[in-house]
Amino acid sequence: STEKTFTIKTQAEKVDYSGTFTGVLNVVETGKDIDVTTVVTFEKDFGDGSYYKIVCSNNETGSTYINGSYFVRWSSGEANIAGADFKFSADGSSFTSAMKDHKDNTWGSISAQKN
Repeated sequence: STEKTFTIKTQAEKVDYSGTFTGVLNVVETGKDIDVTTVVTFEKDFGDGSYYKIVCSNNETGSTYINGSYFVRWSSGEANIAGADFKFSADGSSFTSAMKDHKDNTWGSISAQKN
């Protein structure tokens, strides 16, 4: 008998991650929760993902923790952000992000839900 193996490459399904997300940034050292708002704006599709402008800011002070244009892969929901392990949920309704310092130590973690 002759055995044949077929590999089928499926196109990753596009997910729309744009929207306004509210959540908290938990600071590891102090245990303090900071209220944050993250605005995710679609820019353009590219290959197997999309570029989004992602701005995460402190509700009280307005200072930003994430601010720029980043590539997000549809299959994983991971945003390519230096200094952060940022990942959207499969349906794009929430995200989590570990915030890292220059030594790659986690100083805080964000969890947020789409409004």
